[in-house]
Amino acid sequence: DNRKPMRDTCIIALENATTKLAIHNGGTNSQSMEVMMNVLPSCLKDSQYKAVGTPEVLNIFTHKSKHLPKLKIMKSAKAMEVEEDFTKHVVFCLTSSKKETRSNAERLLDSCLSEHVISFKSIERSVKGMPQAQQRSINGALEKLSIHRSDLQQRSDRQKELVMKTEQKDWPVNDKGTPRKKSVSSSSTTSRSRVASAKM
Repeated sequence: DNRKPMRDTCIIALENATTKLAIHNGGTNSQSMEVMMNVLPSCLKDSQYKAVGTPEVLNIFTHKSKHLPKLKIMKSAKAMEVEEDFTKHVVFCLTSSKKETRSNAERLLDSCLSEHVISFKSIERSVKGMPQAQQRSINGALEKLSIHRSDLQQRSDRQKELVMKTEQKDWPVNDKGTPRKKSVSSSSTTSRSRVASAKM
């Protein structure tokens, strides 16, 4: 809506609709965010990515992106379709004539990549469906997202390497690469000797 009071009221309503009641400890309602993730693509498409309130809506998703469904739990074909559709229409927001919409869409994509809500492959597939002129117009934003994706991958690789090193410390090996046998303590050896002597 072009009337600011109406837009502000709608944003407040969306914020409240995606927030748990105080009796449930408050915070973001993940189920409500999942519903909004299903609805957003058609809203963006119908507005042709030009609606006045689009930046504010994208901003809500960015702030609450960690509560959106994660890729690792999207097992069904329907769930993957939702992720693809969501990614596609947020990517198309990068072509909007409104600078604020483009900027907020880029931040949302960046945040969703960090939270493992969308994949970079979905972004690439979305771009391939665009006319060449539109692809060229968003090259700068895509380059930033690609760099961010590389940083995330390097961070993940470092974490895996750290975990492996920690496990190696917990499981010492000998020169042949096999786990070392625990040395038998002198006290346990003495105890076994006493038991043997008693039996004799």
